[in-house]
Amino acid sequence: MQALKMQQKKAAGGPAAPARLSIKHEGEAFPLENMTLTMEKHPNEHTKVRLRGIASEETVLKLMRSASMNADIELFYENSESNRKIFHGIIIHMDAEAQGIEAGAVHYLTIEALSHTYLMDIVTKQRSFQNMNMTYEQLIKEVLEDYPKSDFLHYGTAGDTLNGITLQYQETDWSFIKRMASRLYIPLIAHSTFNSPKFVLGVEENTAIYRLESANEKVFKNVEAFRSHANNHLASVQESDYLVYEITITGEHAKWLELGEPVLYRERTHYVLSVVTTVKNHLLSHTYQLSRLNGFFTPPKFNEAIAGLTLQGSVIKVSRNVLKVHLDIDPSQSENSAYWLKYSTFYATWYCMPETGDRVNVHFPTKDESDALVINSIKHSSSGGASRVQSTAGTGNASSATSISAVSATQAAPSIQAASTGGASAASKPNFEFSSLAEDNKVKMIVTEGGKMIILDDNSSSVSIVCNDSTFIRITDGSGISISTDMDITFESGADISFTAEEMIYMKATDKIALQCGESQMEITPEEIKIKSTDIKLNT
Repeated sequence: MQALKMQQKKAAGGPAAPARLSIKHEGEAFPLENMTLTMEKHPNEHTKVRLRGIASEETVLKLMRSASMNADIELFYENSESNRKIFHGIIIHMDAEAQGIEAGAVHYLTIEALSHTYLMDIVTKQRSFQNMNMTYEQLIKEVLEDYPKSDFLHYGTAGDTLNGITLQYQETDWSFIKRMASRLYIPLIAHSTFNSPKFVLGVEENTAIYRLESANEKVFKNVEAFRSHANNHLASVQESDYLVYEITITGEHAKWLELGEPVLYRERTHYVLSVVTTVKNHLLSHTYQLSRLNGFFTPPKFNEAIAGLTLQGSVIKVSRNVLKVHLDIDPSQSENSAYWLKYSTFYATWYCMPETGDRVNVHFPTKDESDALVINSIKHSSSGGASRVQSTAGTGNASSATSISAVSATQAAPSIQAASTGGASAASKPNFEFSSLAEDNKVKMIVTEGGKMIILDDNSSSVSIVCNDSTFIRITDGSGISISTDMDITFESGADISFTAEEMIYMKATDKIALQCGESQMEITPEEIKIKSTDIKLNT
C-alpha cells in the first residue's frame, strides 16, 4: 500500500527540479546549453521534437556541414534515479541564429526531428495487393520488408483479411498502412525511442497501473466527431467516449506515459490520447489528454487520388464475365492470388470478353479501390486474336472455293453466262488482313483469339463474317450476298426452304447437280441428264 502511494505521489508530480537533457548526434555527445524542448505525440502521426539551445559557432558549423540526409539524433533525460532515453529520430530541419556583436555573438541553434517512422513517409509508391485472403498483418509485414529492423505490434482484430483488391497509389508506406489500419477503425501509434521504424496498430485494452491526479485540468467533448462516427460508421460508441480530460503534471519525477497507456483518473480507466512534453527554464512538464478506449475510434480513410484512375495491365485468366489482370505497376503477379475483376460490357446483353494476354484498362470509378472493374481492351497487332487473324485470314485462293451467290434484282441477269459472271465476281476474295484493316478508321471489327472476325467496312460498303482464310460470308450494297468456302455448304430445315428470284436462279457444279424428292430423282452431269420417277410428264 505504501509503495502504491509513492507511485501516486510521483505520478501527480513532485517539487519542481531542473531537467537534465543531453543530446547525441550520430552517436556522439553534442553540446547544447540552456535547452528548451517540445515533444509531441499524437495517434497516426510521427513523434515530433523541437529543440532550441545555445551552441558555439564551431559546433553549429560542424553540425550544419556534417549532417546527412538521415541525420540521427538521440535525446536523454536524467534525474536522480535514472538516465532515460526519451527520443531517437531523424533530423528534418536545422537553423542557426547569431545575436550580438560578432566577437561576442550568442549562437542559437534550432533542431526539428521526427521519429524513425518518418523513413516510411518519404517515398510514394504504386502497387497492388490482389490476394483477397491476405490478412492485414501479412500486408504490413510485406510493406516493412523495405525497412531493416522495422517491426510492429497489432492490437486490432487478428485474422482480418483484405476481401478485395487493395491499391497503394502515390502513397507513402506510412500513409498506406495508416489507411489500412483505419479499415479496422484503429490508429497507428509511432514508437520514438528506437533506431528503426516501429509502431503499434490500435490500443490494447488493459488494466490501469498508475493513478493520475492534477490540479491543472481542462475538459472538452468532441460532439461533432461523436455524431459523425455514430451515424456514418455504425460505431458502438457512446457520447461519454468523446469526453477528454487534459491534465498537466510537472517536476523531475513526473510520470512519462506513452500513447495508449492506461491510467486511473477520476476512478475510471482512461487511455493516453496525446502527449506534449516540454522543458523550459529547466522545468519538465507533461500535458496528457485522456479518453476512454473508444475515443481512439478511427473512421475509414480513403486515397482520393484513386477516384477516376485508370491503370493498364495484361489479362492472365478469363472466366465467364470476370478476369484476372497483371497490372503494369506490379513487377509480377501470381495467377492464383490475383483478384477476379468484373468486366464492364456495353449493354446487359452484350458479351465480348478479352482474351488471355490482351491488354486492358482497369478503372477505379470511386475512391474505394474495391469498386475496380475492367472497362475495355487495348488491341495491339502483335497480341491476342490479331496475330491469329493475320496468319489465317491473310492468305488463300478464292478461285478454288465453291461459292453460292445471290444477285440483287437491280443487277440484270438475262442469261446463264451473265449470271455466272456476276456470281464469280461476288465471290472474289476480299482483303481480311487484320494489320491493314486496323489502320483504317472507316473499318470496325470484332476479333476473337482464334481469328474469327466480323468486319464493318464503310470503304467497300460491306459487312463480312470471316471464319477462316477460305470460309466467309460477305454482304455488300452493290453486289448482294456471297458465301465462299472450300468445305460443304448445308441447308437444313425442319419446315420449308424457299428460293425466290424475280428473274433467275443460277446453279453451277463441276461434276454433278442432283435433285431428289421422295423416290423421284434428277441428276445433271457434263455428259448426260438422268431423270428417275414412277411417272414422268413433259410439256403438260
